[in-house]
Amino acid sequence: MLLERYELREALGRGGMATVYRALDRQLGRFVAVKLFASGTAVDDARRRAEATMLARLSHPNLVTLHDAHLAGVDDDTPSFLVMELIEGTDLRTRLDDGPLTGVEAAELAAEIAEGLVVVHDAGMVHRDLKPANILLPASTVPGGRLHAKLADFGIAHLLGAERLTTDGTVIGTAAYLSPEQVAGAEPDASTDVYALGLVLLEALTGRRSYPGSPVESVSARAAYDPRIPSTLPDDWRGMLAAMTARSPALRPTAMEIAVMARELAPQLVGWEASGEPDDEMPTAVMPSAGAAGASVAADAPTAVLAPPAKRRRGLLVALVAGALVVLVAGAIGLGVLFAPSGTNPSSVPSTPSPTTSTPASPSVAPTVAPVTTTDPAPAPAPAPAPSQKEKGNPGKGKGNGPGNGPGKGKDKSQER
Repeated sequence: MLLERYELREALGRGGMATVYRALDRQLGRFVAVKLFASGTAVDDARRRAEATMLARLSHPNLVTLHDAHLAGVDDDTPSFLVMELIEGTDLRTRLDDGPLTGVEAAELAAEIAEGLVVVHDAGMVHRDLKPANILLPASTVPGGRLHAKLADFGIAHLLGAERLTTDGTVIGTAAYLSPEQVAGAEPDASTDVYALGLVLLEALTGRRSYPGSPVESVSARAAYDPRIPSTLPDDWRGMLAAMTARSPALRPTAMEIAVMARELAPQLVGWEASGEPDDEMPTAVMPSAGAAGASVAADAPTAVLAPPAKRRRGLLVALVAGALVVLVAGAIGLGVLFAPSGTNPSSVPSTPSPTTSTPASPSVAPTVAPVTTTDPAPAPAPAPAPSQKEKGNPGKGKGNGPGNGPGKGKDKSQER
């Protein structure tokens, strides 16, 4: 029993600094969730109490409602605890153990969590530990109802205080979802939550963590490469996820922009399903924002890209080499034709020669084609004119005066010549 009001029942979950119980609020007769902190954490002071009051005032359908808070004093025997609404359902971590979400569910998740973050960020708070386990999925009241999401544990890091941000060298947060600036030890801000939401959405779409393994392995992988985005996703979604997971916080969109874009782009994911194989060939392309003029794109480019499978790489290399050889051969042939001297390359002579002029340029060079002349052909022998009546031979023995054709025996004068 806590403060003679909250009767603790079974434990719902345990973490490094707190345990969540189902509890009965005996004053109001309802079940609630009580997050009980370990002794010495979230101690009472003016700043923490002010922040607890602010958390209690936050109200949004996508935020778990905070009903009550107790911050233990120095001599207080009751540890610090928070009283929140009890969500009947599951969390995103458990849901993803059964496989990725559908495209429509992922779009709804993006919009709803982004809307919750808008309220948190407007209050000047940062979640710092956004991950699937902190996203609750209430059970639908009707069969086949749409997915609904609520963000839990927002503002907890503020209540714990800056002096509790490191414990045994570990920053508050889960290694697989830490932003690059968190890894570097910088103070997180609203863009830190945007980065973590981008990783959560990628996991919800693919069913795979971008940076799996131990905390050291996750941090090392993040330094080596950016999260890979499925190439089968629509271009608009790929661009939005790339911007959310940009290395530079200045290039990331705000929670409000994500909420608006997720609603507008949701129809593009209707019918989309994750492929069964990892898309290890597609690096994240950082999408610079309009307000980041002058920012260095190279500084935000992926540090390293995982090599594609050897078989596909070999095929791609062969294709590139073959293509390069074809281009080189074609270029060599073209240059040879261009610079070859005239008359030395038979292939440069057209198959059908064109006639030249009838007058050759030089007496010593014969024309390629003999000129066409108009020399008249040799005249055929002219037929003998028909003899006149006088020139015909006379019948009888007299001498003829011409080539007669009569029966006379006279001599033809032409034969005497």
